[in-house]
Amino acid sequence: MPSDPKAPYLKKRRTAARRLPDAEQVLRGSLVERFLPCGKPNCICKKRGGHGPYYYLVITTGVGRTRSVLIPAKQRAEVTRWLRNYRSFRKALETISGINLALILQGKRTARSTP
Repeated sequence: MPSDPKAPYLKKRRTAARRLPDAEQVLRGSLVERFLPCGKPNCICKKRGGHGPYYYLVITTGVGRTRSVLIPAKQRAEVTRWLRNYRSFRKALETISGINLALILQGKRTARSTP
């Protein structure tokens, strides 16, 4: 009895789907660290490159449009985790999409070879 040629694809797809992070724990964007000068002529920030660090979430909202949101330092770890989860989520979806395409192509090949 011949084995199912789709089995390896289905196994890879299942594995990729299991790796998906919780959808409620994802965030698209980039975390940017900034140091900002205050403008006082004798302030120490002139030597240090500014006050900070301040963390900003930068999100692209359209062609040539971005939005920056100041992130409190105590929330930095959580935002970093959500950004990492987004990248993992996107990578897993790309993997699953590629596997599904391979399954479609596999089905077309077997349909053509069957009399």
